[in-house]
Amino acid sequence: MPIEALKIIANRNDYNLILVKADSVDNVDALVEELTTIYGDRARVMALQSLASTISSIIGQFGLLLGSIAGISLTVAGLGIMNIMMISVIERTKEIGVMKAVGYRDREVLLIFIVESFMIGILGGLLGIGLGTAASYIMPSLLGTLFRAPTGGAAPASTRGFSNPQFGGTQVSSMFSFTPVISPEIVFTAYGFAIMISVIAGIYPAWRASRLDPIRAIRYE
Repeated sequence: MPIEALKIIANRNDYNLILVKADSVDNVDALVEELTTIYGDRARVMALQSLASTISSIIGQFGLLLGSIAGISLTVAGLGIMNIMMISVIERTKEIGVMKAVGYRDREVLLIFIVESFMIGILGGLLGIGLGTAASYIMPSLLGTLFRAPTGGAAPASTRGFSNPQFGGTQVSSMFSFTPVISPEIVFTAYGFAIMISVIAGIYPAWRASRLDPIRAIRYE
């Protein structure tokens, strides 16, 4: 279709994007070089292959960022659980002394606190999964409400053309429109990591509790 005819149909005198289809995949690079030679600095010519490579690189960097955030979050969570368990051991020093005085062995006291850490991991993991799932469904609609494009009246210059209803198109009502995909494998993996970090963080406080001297523990103020 001639450019002039397209301008009339789209009701635009300018354009910011042209899609050019090569007759063969083998000719893509040559076509890019030819268009670059013709237009020079007046246009940026990009092949879909390079665009896909750029997108893959961005996704990879974003994945590294998310991995770093997850690592920091797990470290902070582990330190928090360790602090909670240490405070629990200190507050229950007399109780631990009584338990050992009536016959509880060191490994039994150790097991009690390990189980408590395990339960913290189970409950915390379930809470995290619930909040994360809810947020993944709430955030898209929230962002869509905050960043909503005009839907009535005359379309702005950026939306005129084939998106204009008078040419059979439809107005874009939101800049953010996507459906979250929650993978069961990732959920179970994250849940397992939460429990594992909780148990690991509770080992030292549990060991401290098992090593308390019963006489000193009972006298502890």
